[in-house]
Amino acid sequence: MGWQFTAGEFLGGPVMIVLMALLFRRYLKSATVADARARANQGVLGRMEGHADMDMSVNEGGSV
Repeated sequence: MGWQFTAGEFLGGPVMIVLMALLFRRYLKSATVADARARANQGVLGRMEGHADMDMSVNEGGSV
C-alpha cells in the first residue's frame, strides 16, 4: 500500500460521507426518522441487539 491508497482514503472518505448524507436526506422519509426516534427513546431493542448480551468467553480447557 502506497501513497495512492493514502490519497484515496483521505480524499474518498469525506466524499463518501457527504454522498451518504445527501442520499439519506433525499430518500429517508421524515416519518421513518420520527418512528426510529420514537423507538430509540422507548428503548426498544432491534433484532440484532441481543448479540451484545451473549457471553463469548471460552470456559473449556484446550488449545485453539
